Amino acid sequence: MRKMAYGRRGRARAGDVSWTVIGVAYGLGVIIAILMWASIHSGAGSAMGQAFQQVEESRAVEKGEVKGQAVEKVGGEAEAEAKAEGEGEGDGSALEKGEAQSRERTGSGADGTGGNSGAGGAGGAFVLDRKGEEGRREVLPSISVFLTKEGKVETVPLETYVEGVVAAEMPLMFRSAALEAQAVAARTYAIRRLWLGEHAGSDAKKADVTDTQEHQAYLSLTEMKRLKEDDREGWEKVRDAVAATKGRILVYEGEPIEALFFSTSNGYTENSEDVFSVSRPYLRSVESPWDQAISDRAKQTVEMELTEFYELLGVKTAPAAGGAISADLIRVLERTAGRRVKTLLAGDKRLKGTEVRQLLGLRSASFEWKAERGMAVLTVYGYGHGVGMSQWGAEGMARAGDDASHILAHYYKGAKLASF
Repeated sequence: MRKMAYGRRGRARAGDVSWTVIGVAYGLGVIIAILMWASIHSGAGSAMGQAFQQVEESRAVEKGEVKGQAVEKVGGEAEAEAKAEGEGEGDGSALEKGEAQSRERTGSGADGTGGNSGAGGAGGAFVLDRKGEEGRREVLPSISVFLTKEGKVETVPLETYVEGVVAAEMPLMFRSAALEAQAVAARTYAIRRLWLGEHAGSDAKKADVTDTQEHQAYLSLTEMKRLKEDDREGWEKVRDAVAATKGRILVYEGEPIEALFFSTSNGYTENSEDVFSVSRPYLRSVESPWDQAISDRAKQTVEMELTEFYELLGVKTAPAAGGAISADLIRVLERTAGRRVKTLLAGDKRLKGTEVRQLLGLRSASFEWKAERGMAVLTVYGYGHGVGMSQWGAEGMARAGDDASHILAHYYKGAKLASF
């Protein structure tokens, strides 16, 4: 009986120990769980807690729930892909086959005597602001134009300005391809000035440009409205040319070029340094044979008295009236790559061809002369400084079937089309 009793009591005590162990283990488990929870949520960062967080973040990324670094990375990859697609599409592909660029201003433009002048400096960078999560907001520039006759400044969106320039600079009967090439050149010229931060000066109330050939001829909003009413077809050609090239400019090594242009060539364009003393790699001399066949400004005869001829050139010792023009007194010392007069000897003075053009009031620096019955008879070829795109050459190319990209490629050497 004692053994029996002892045996029962022994089994009861063993059960008590088992329940005690289980209770302690459970308590420890609860404590550990509480500590882990506290570690994770307090950011204390125990090794176990950090590992847990990493696992949870991985799961959340898979479910598309995390908006932190993982999402930013995806966004960056998408942006890179979009950029790659954009580069594959544009940035000069239309001009990779071609050449030359520039431009000039030598006339009213509306009658095909247009052009712009000067060779500007170099500057910073141009940026198109793109923002917005739902889409991209494009902030297009505006440009202020000093209207010389009115003496006031008119500020218009860039594309409106380009319409005014094309309408003023190029005959509206020109082919669409020529008008489109003019639109790109005009836009590029304006963007470059904005990019460089150039202004027209205090006399023009510090506007970005004037409406004269100092920069680009431009029809004001009032004049454009009148053109629309008087020549609907011509206006629509201008509007279509600008719309077809919207936002497109010419760049060289990532910078907007100095897109000079002029009216009519003598069969060749000029290297920029032979006219403006600034060398631009994209403003190289190229052939332009179309002008001579179609432009009424391709050739001009100018007559003046020999005495006046000598006086204008500063020659003090002139031959007797009626005599020939002495080669000892006046002769060409050097011609440019574009077949224009580069240096002229006039008596004991050396004059640049561009100076002679100004002194004699000639259309271009491509000229010849002879004496007849006491008169100096000069034959002048082309109209304008000769740097960049010939407007009548562009029209000739358009008539031959070339599109705007080929025209621009021909006259602006190595330049590329790009969207800003």
